[in-house]
Amino acid sequence: MIINRETEWCVLKSAGIKKFAAQPRVNPALTDETSGNVIAATFSEKEEVFRHRAFPQAPESGSAHKLVNEKAVKDSLFSQGLEKAPGTDLLKFRAIRLLWNLDSERVVSLTRQCLRLGIHLCVWKTAKGVLLRKNGKTNYTLASAYRVISLLKCLGKVIEKIAAELITSFAEAQGLFHDGQFGGRTQCSAIDAVACLVEEIHQAWANRKLAAALFMDIKKAFDHVILAKLIEVLREAGVDGDLIRWVVSFLSDWRVTLVIDGHVGKEASISSGLPQGSPVSPILFVLYVHGLSRAIESRVPEVRGLSFVDDQGLITAASSVKETCRTLEKAAEVAIEWGVTNGVQFDSKKTEATFFYRRHRRQVAENVSQARIRVGGRAGAGVALQAVPEGPWEHVEVPMGHRYEVFDAELVGVAIALEWALGRQLLGPIWVFLDAQNAINRLKSTRPGPGKGLVLRAHRAAKKLAMRGQLVTIQWVPGHSGIEGNERADQAAKRAASKQTAPGFEHLSLAVRSLSLNRLASATNCSKPCVALGSANSLASELSSAAVGSGTPAFLRARYKACLVRLLTGLALR
Repeated sequence: MIINRETEWCVLKSAGIKKFAAQPRVNPALTDETSGNVIAATFSEKEEVFRHRAFPQAPESGSAHKLVNEKAVKDSLFSQGLEKAPGTDLLKFRAIRLLWNLDSERVVSLTRQCLRLGIHLCVWKTAKGVLLRKNGKTNYTLASAYRVISLLKCLGKVIEKIAAELITSFAEAQGLFHDGQFGGRTQCSAIDAVACLVEEIHQAWANRKLAAALFMDIKKAFDHVILAKLIEVLREAGVDGDLIRWVVSFLSDWRVTLVIDGHVGKEASISSGLPQGSPVSPILFVLYVHGLSRAIESRVPEVRGLSFVDDQGLITAASSVKETCRTLEKAAEVAIEWGVTNGVQFDSKKTEATFFYRRHRRQVAENVSQARIRVGGRAGAGVALQAVPEGPWEHVEVPMGHRYEVFDAELVGVAIALEWALGRQLLGPIWVFLDAQNAINRLKSTRPGPGKGLVLRAHRAAKKLAMRGQLVTIQWVPGHSGIEGNERADQAAKRAASKQTAPGFEHLSLAVRSLSLNRLASATNCSKPCVALGSANSLASELSSAAVGSGTPAFLRARYKACLVRLLTGLALR
């Protein structure tokens, strides 16, 4: 059979195959989605773009694993609470610490290799989900009134915390955080966010304007994180390859077992989201939404963004309510638009607007008081003091009111005890016995954070005692165990809590008080070494009191002076 063009066409037609003699379609030049600029016009340029999108390469090997050493792993392990709920293996941190004492080298090697290889072991990715009732809910017949917390295996959480610290350090160094984001960061807390809000309000009042704030909550924040989008954010930020590969492994192939009313359900897989209860989840989410505030402020310059993890606040100032509403509406539209693009939804039921108008002082005070949290009712500090073993007991009672927490009362008690020792000509070392481990841990360091002002007060007293040749030791004792001095201190604290608030504690709110004391301590802090307070096993090592951290946002540092002026002149929100 002779094949020519006609017979070839007949054969192809009978086989159902169409032959196109036309030239192949030429695709237009490719442009950038954001700027619209041409990024690929030739074949080789287009090939590179499509190859990268269709066949992405695995992250390059990084060097984060080289930062894992014995000290980093030990700090991560021993900073965890001993009684934290364990995962499905029922091993608490107490057991992991025993393992550390037996074979710390193997624990360090395991941690380093997990980051080097970019894997989170499968045995650590089975969680036990328990239900917690959300505070403030009145109808617990609704599923939305509960929060599912993942109880993870303790050894895996050690590695998760190290990864969180490495990612946080990188993000801080590269300036990835928005200045108004205070969640998931070192040297930042919710108190700083509230303090910035207060300062924005005062700035507006000083300019004879009305301050207004729109508070928005991201709906099911951790649950709706898309892994591919998160990895894209980490890649664009230039996060170390070790950490990116570890995050991919960490968020893949999770399985969870729900425990409801004492009944254990079947194990099921989870396809998306960040596990609630993991040390690394908050920082990953903060990076996931780090572009939100920047997008709002770039398009609506009149708005300042303040946020704490998934809680977003938008603050503006104007001459009228109508103008502030118009500005906040624009900002909300930008936020919603950004959320649609990035898979983030806002909960309309939790969206609230508040106006701060100077003339209506009573109404402003009521609005601000709703944002405060009272813990444990009234607080009081009680100290039982004894100069010699057989000597008489002395008691000091300091009523502090309901605006302080028990944690603050413990620190006040230590400071008062050391100041009492300074006022007497005592001989030998000073021992302070305390039944609050969280207060003891806080006294070990003068780092920024809650209670820093009280910690510095205790450190200054300890330094003066050390100059007299008297070393100070803070020793933990079990509470409610019949120890005479401890029981006397508890009784004094209870009596103090029932009395009228002592002078100096009656007017400042928890947020303003904490801000003011911390800022005053930072401003008056000297760079000379002072005696560090610790347990009996770590006596009197010397630390330098840190000044204001370099990671503190610039616009917050600019407001230190105003905060100190209010503190020193006695002005506060009434």
